[in-house]
Amino acid sequence: MSCILSVGTATPPHRLDQNETMAFAGNFFKRDFADIKRLLKVFENGQIETRYFAAPLEWFTEEHSLQEKNDRYIDMGLSISVQAIKDCLNNRNIRS
Repeated sequence: MSCILSVGTATPPHRLDQNETMAFAGNFFKRDFADIKRLLKVFENGQIETRYFAAPLEWFTEEHSLQEKNDRYIDMGLSISVQAIKDCLNNRNIRS
């Protein structure tokens, strides 16, 4: 019978609290949405305190090709996957 012996976690390196994220989203999307303040209520009601990003906020204000965005996502996904696997193995003193 299969069972879960351990669980590992990892997060992207760029951490923001909910208020910082909401302020950034408000400034970032204000040119696209006239009623952005109404839409930002989703941040207030989400009960999320912290969010993690694959890049610093400044990166999101710069122009990037779809390829660059995908590459960043893939690189970060692989990196934190490896971290989570190592964390999982270390939680049970399992050797890779």
